[in-house]
Amino acid sequence: MCNVSACARSCCLHAAALAAISFGLLETQYAFAQTRNAPPAAENPNRDAEQAYQRGEFDRVVELTDSRLRRQPKDDVAYYLRGSAKIEQGLRSGEADSVREGIADAREAIRLRGRELVIYYLPYLYGMTNLSIIEERDDHAEVAVQIAEQTVGRAGIKPEEKANLLYQKGLALSYLKKQDEAVAAFDEAIRLNPKMLAAFTALADLYARSEQPVKAKAAFDRAVRSFPDNPLVYNNRGMFLQQQDELDAAVADFTRALELDRNFFYAYTNRGYTLLKQNQVSAAEADFNSSLKLNSRQPMVYGFRGTAYLAQGEFQKSIDDHRRAVSMVSKSAVAHADLGFAYFFAGDFKRAIESFDTARELEPGFKHLLPWKIEALRALGQQPEPTGSDFAESLAQSPDQRDWVDSLINFEFGRISSEELLAAVGGDAKTNPPQSAEAHYFIGRKLLRDGQTAAAKAEFQKTLSTNQQHLSAYRGAKFALQ
Repeated sequence: MCNVSACARSCCLHAAALAAISFGLLETQYAFAQTRNAPPAAENPNRDAEQAYQRGEFDRVVELTDSRLRRQPKDDVAYYLRGSAKIEQGLRSGEADSVREGIADAREAIRLRGRELVIYYLPYLYGMTNLSIIEERDDHAEVAVQIAEQTVGRAGIKPEEKANLLYQKGLALSYLKKQDEAVAAFDEAIRLNPKMLAAFTALADLYARSEQPVKAKAAFDRAVRSFPDNPLVYNNRGMFLQQQDELDAAVADFTRALELDRNFFYAYTNRGYTLLKQNQVSAAEADFNSSLKLNSRQPMVYGFRGTAYLAQGEFQKSIDDHRRAVSMVSKSAVAHADLGFAYFFAGDFKRAIESFDTARELEPGFKHLLPWKIEALRALGQQPEPTGSDFAESLAQSPDQRDWVDSLINFEFGRISSEELLAAVGGDAKTNPPQSAEAHYFIGRKLLRDGQTAAAKAEFQKTLSTNQQHLSAYRGAKFALQ
């Protein structure tokens, strides 16, 4: 969803990529809990930690288990719970160190009683796969596959335990892009435990990610048939339908999920995001409010609500929400970029530049922010330096080597004309509308600077005619015409 060659994605699409908002983190955390079932029957000292874990209060779990392990350093249940909680904390923050600490705790639980309690392997395997995702390294997931295979082969393991291990193996294989093997692992997990919801959803997710929509739809439908009273299956199918631009059907699935569980905040988030795509901004805001009321620790949702506020011209509320998101995930380039857009449209160009620069420090590949930085500098009465490190590479590209952002930067510096910029717009159905929208928007801003107000308005209107409502350029054109 987030194409960094397109210059001006909105907060929603940036955060969608960060959180894998179609079938990604919103679904995985819940599904992972399904595979663990309850932790092993805990002695009294660990019951509070177990209950805190089930409520998703991972900081509290760590606090309680730290205290327990100081008193009893060989408590395997405490290691299991603390390891599981630290992995979840790491996934929320994107911090590899927390995931590593969780893996170490899970490994200690395995050392103490892993022969008896196979469940201790689950956070270890899950943590290893997600460490591969965070660090973009295959070796952790490869180890997860090896350990899962070794453990499944043990004598005396129950079918349900094998199913859990195969599910974790399937997740690791999915990351390694070994699709056929992953499908086989999920199918076998379902055969061994037909009530294992996580395997159903993971199989459907795998097909969706591999761009096999027919198989994906069949797998999501199968999950709904198998678990007709579970909100998760409707939520996940809704996310898939949203990706297929079947927005009304997606909203219906999210609504059904909420009918089954009014506290299922994921469905509020996803319905709100879908409504935002439909430009039903007030309704989207209401859903984000409901989601945050149920769970206030969702930086992504603050970002979404910030975008809803921005679309309604409530700039300070938008800035406040995006700042809140940044405070929760300070290492997220996406969160800083989104805050930059909120500042930009609020007219605080100095802070917009600061946020864009921070985003690019965290993620150097975010060069799609550079045309916006140029516009912000000019709004402050400053002239960007073409030989500076931000722009020199794009300006040095020959016409046949430029990507879309390079073309925009060359236009911003007057190296190519409006006609040449429009000629650089991609010709296929996927790239043409968003690039056309951005081209007309930046042409319009140049015309405004040149005092050609009527011509600028015509360009902004052309941006709106593309109906690319998810683009910041689209939003900027709307503001310019108000």
